[in-house]
Amino acid sequence: MDNLRDEARRLEKEAKAEREDLNKKANLFLEAAKIWQQIGNERNWKWNVANYHIVKGEIYWHNSEFHKARECFKKAGELHLELNLPKAACYCASKHISTYYRDNLYYTEPIRGIMNNMLRPKITIEAEKLPEKSI
Repeated sequence: MDNLRDEARRLEKEAKAEREDLNKKANLFLEAAKIWQQIGNERNWKWNVANYHIVKGEIYWHNSEFHKARECFKKAGELHLELNLPKAACYCASKHISTYYRDNLYYTEPIRGIMNNMLRPKITIEAEKLPEKSI
């Protein structure tokens, strides 16, 4: 079991360090999640699945597939809330909200500028005030 745990930690570390290939990063988080699930560590499994969804959301975001990105950020945020990680959940909520105005579903151009300049920094400031529990 220690070997599996070490392998999961190695995959997590590699995923965190990956900057070039987002698909590789997502798959590393998913592989680590599968190992944690096999071990029976639900907290680490959820954390890795949440990170997988964040990375997949970023991939969809960059491909302008905002409806898919929205679902990924929503799933990741829900998992972070279950893990009592409010800063991470707030980040996901911010990305989820931003998919709407990027997709031009609800916001006009002037409101989009207001959202970018006012709401996102405010969300970040409020999130920094929240306590964060580490895994």
